[in-house]
Amino acid sequence: MSTEAYLAKLGELIVCPGCRGDVEVIGRTIVCSKCRCKYNCVGNVPCLLPNPETDRAHWQQMLAKVHADGCHTVSVFERELRLPALLPLTQQRLKKQIDLTRNFLNEIDELLVPHIGHATHINPKLKNSTFLDGMHYLFRDWGWDESEENARALSCLKNVCPHSLGKVLVIGSGASRLAYDIRCENLATLVVAMDVNPLLMLTAEKILSGDTVVLTETRSNATELDKLSVERKLNAPAGKVEGVIPLLANGFAPPFKESSFDTILTPWFTDLTNDLRSFLGVVSNLLKTDGQWLHYGPLLYPNETPPAQRLSREEIYQLAEVAGFKIEKTEFHTGPYAYSPLAERGKLETAFAFSAKKKKDFKPSEQLLPSWVVLPWIPIPDFATKNDFQHESQAFTTIMRRINGDRSINDIAHQLKSFIDSPYDALVDSIRLCLQQCHPNYSTDKNLITNQR
Repeated sequence: MSTEAYLAKLGELIVCPGCRGDVEVIGRTIVCSKCRCKYNCVGNVPCLLPNPETDRAHWQQMLAKVHADGCHTVSVFERELRLPALLPLTQQRLKKQIDLTRNFLNEIDELLVPHIGHATHINPKLKNSTFLDGMHYLFRDWGWDESEENARALSCLKNVCPHSLGKVLVIGSGASRLAYDIRCENLATLVVAMDVNPLLMLTAEKILSGDTVVLTETRSNATELDKLSVERKLNAPAGKVEGVIPLLANGFAPPFKESSFDTILTPWFTDLTNDLRSFLGVVSNLLKTDGQWLHYGPLLYPNETPPAQRLSREEIYQLAEVAGFKIEKTEFHTGPYAYSPLAERGKLETAFAFSAKKKKDFKPSEQLLPSWVVLPWIPIPDFATKNDFQHESQAFTTIMRRINGDRSINDIAHQLKSFIDSPYDALVDSIRLCLQQCHPNYSTDKNLITNQR
């Protein structure tokens, strides 16, 4: 599909990522009819990130860090080369590693610079580069012909949901192989493959369009000299396929109209959410009635994820039920994860898949924990005695006044954020604590669990 075809298909589904107003497509530009913000393509990939210029500057800083790290690696090898009494083969290896590092930087520049611009200064607050975090996905999805990981992921999904998926949004599509495979299998009529990483999206778009992308896979600790690197030709195994649209956008705030999709697929993504309770609101909002949420991947929570948010499979199933989904089928298996044939090493992980259907007539639960407390996007039921509570905290009174039967915890937190200097997550939990103390449908004496931190 051409960029124009991408935009024509997306135009029916998208809203402005900033104000969520209606948009129109003018050439290769998406324009919001409400706030008049303009969103241009990055290369041939439509980009609907809320702050495109800020994001482009951030990408340039990330590219600068890639170069700085690469130059540091080269300097280390050059310093080692000056050591006395090195074996000829050791000298050969170090020189080869210098060449490979420089070649790698050139390959990254060729993919990114024409579309995001040259590297700029390094932001000292930039801790790492998400560009390189996804490199193994590119090789796994399109270059490791020996790998069975892609086939295993597709098979697992087909086992939990063998019927048609309709119109699909893949949140956190990475290098987009799974999005490609479900379209090749005619499991979906349209697939929007969405991710925030420009390196993955720009490369995936080329491959999905039928091009071959050449990238060199390297390793720094080869046990044999002929296994320092290998040139990978990344291409789509069944050739170009119509109906897969790559999109640069935020998976936690997708720029789509309500009820736009029959299926939401979250591959290797659920464990990356800061709070799955909030993210389920995103999934539910985008799904049509009777739509389905599909998940695939292991639970590899980042180190910074709070313990209470490191949910097990069983907890995720229970949370889905509370959020108005019916778990229909589950499956899990253990096998290699990101196993590189070149490095001959990788992880062994347990991945699981499930299908969950969105219930037609969802009514928030009042059992154990009310849904509107667990899930911050569900309206809080109003109650007559809310003004009877006296509290020394002005914030408590402010929260009580905002409960009207329509507002959710998120709605109240957004209002408080405008005049209270506190982290958003802290505001959300403060509202939960207030509700715990005074709401007649939620009190500690009839609940086994509280949400205190």
